[in-house]
Amino acid sequence: MRNALDWSSDSEKARKIRFTALQNGGVEIAPVGGVDGVLTFHDSDKDRMMRQYLGNGAVIELSKATGVGNVYFGGEAVARYEDVRVRNIEEIQHYAASLG
Repeated sequence: MRNALDWSSDSEKARKIRFTALQNGGVEIAPVGGVDGVLTFHDSDKDRMMRQYLGNGAVIELSKATGVGNVYFGGEAVARYEDVRVRNIEEIQHYAASLG
């Protein structure tokens, strides 16, 4: 599923997964930092997370409950942010898009 959401696969199954994600609250936004295919999810779980899956494989997780943000790349945490505000999100997106 991750390969479908981070656009590293464009198989028929990956396209179906992305379609289903969009039908269930996922939102595809304009390219970030020159990276196509960013999917954003606003989850209503206990941590109230916003997750973004970038085309280069980077994943951004921002907790609306705690203000903590993390960037993952290659399955590893590569950056952590405290007290994230809306005005900080674009900077985090550009950093994540620059990875790889």
